[in-house]
Amino acid sequence: TVTGVQPHTFTIIADGQKLRVKAADVLLANVSTLVRPFRWGPHIAPDDGRIDICVMRAKNVLDMLGVARDIVLPEGPQQERNLIYWYAHHSILVFAEEPLLVQGDGELLGEMPLEVYLVPGAVRVLVPEEEPTRRKNRLSLGLNLG
Repeated sequence: TVTGVQPHTFTIIADGQKLRVKAADVLLANVSTLVRPFRWGPHIAPDDGRIDICVMRAKNVLDMLGVARDIVLPEGPQQERNLIYWYAHHSILVFAEEPLLVQGDGELLGEMPLEVYLVPGAVRVLVPEEEPTRRKNRLSLGLNLG
């Protein structure tokens, strides 16, 4: 609808623990930064050995604005009432009561249910070396202030 978000009933099983929730969306993340300045949270890191689960329980436009505020603020989301954070170290299953599409990095992957297994060290990521701190150039003006 124009004034509200159509919630879906999801069942999420993370490492054997079950959560059933009505939500607008479920997001699995391994990196917190979407596109600067947007970020899901400072607690999400690609090298922490887990996948983070973000459940958006927004029910209307105001709730969605609260979620948007949380992902835009520099410190990242707080435990906003419309966001639930959870994680898994081994496996995640996500089911929905109705057929829903699944996408990954903007690409259509198929339909629910979604089954994810974590395989430590399965992907090697190369990143550029950090640039050494730049030296500040000092310019002598030849002034005698003493």
